[in-house]
Amino acid sequence: MKRAQENPFVGTWFDVNEYYYEIEFTVSVGPKGTSVEARDPHDGEKAKISNIALLPDHLIFTAHWPSTGRITENRFDLDSADHVRLTFTFTDTTILKRK
Repeated sequence: MKRAQENPFVGTWFDVNEYYYEIEFTVSVGPKGTSVEARDPHDGEKAKISNIALLPDHLIFTAHWPSTGRITENRFDLDSADHVRLTFTFTDTTILKRK
């Protein structure tokens, strides 16, 4: 298990574009290892985080947003000491009707 100072992803991360700032992520290290919190700063909703994996060059995790049912698969890659690149995919739903 890596200590906090050895984990380059520790900290709170938000989008560099203030107009696109939708979610903030906080990565920390505790007795059980690396943890991630994802929070919508507009309404305070927190995602349920699972499947956290810390690898030497990236951090991956799954986030489930209860209000929408959306599930995102997220990957942090370190660009510099103060910037990570977030790559994510998500599920979405819609209602279809018969023709």
